[in-house]
Amino acid sequence: MFDNAATPAVSATVSARTEGTDGNDVSVQVAAGTASGTFKLTVSYKKAVVESWDNLTLANLGNVQSAYIAVSAAAGATLVPAPLADTPLPGGNDGAVTDDGDYIGDVNGSGKRTGLKALETVNVSFVLCAQQYSSAIQAALIQHCQDAGVARGRICRPTGRAAKRSARRRNKRAERKTRRLGSSCGTGNLR
Repeated sequence: MFDNAATPAVSATVSARTEGTDGNDVSVQVAAGTASGTFKLTVSYKKAVVESWDNLTLANLGNVQSAYIAVSAAAGATLVPAPLADTPLPGGNDGAVTDDGDYIGDVNGSGKRTGLKALETVNVSFVLCAQQYSSAIQAALIQHCQDAGVARGRICRPTGRAAKRSARRRNKRAERKTRRLGSSCGTGNLR
């Protein structure tokens, strides 16, 4: 956010608290504050106002406790931010798309483990591969559970009647639990 000087300088910095694409739905607006020499900061999420602070100065920006943004005075700033229309905070990124190899994992030359391979060195009693249902992940999960002596593994399946019917047949209790969670996941004993 820039100040109102003849040559505008950065007055304060603001960023979304969430780094993922959810942060792209956060926007801020700056207006003149009720008291002279102050400003009002309004935060919106998905176009709805969710937070607002009035009579802010560069000195009291540290008092802003927000669930949506982080804001601070810029180094060397002396003037409050100039009025700013509702402006989104873009640039959020959820990272790379995962593939089967990310869940199956491996062990690199230095011994670093990823995916299911990372669980080989710890004692676990339940493994969940959420929203992953490929045959490669199913096979890796079953093999991991058998090798590690894990009693149960869970793989989420595609939604639809067939998946629900199959889950119901395999385990009535798990089907009730997943329906309560709003998902259609199947579960089964692996040994």
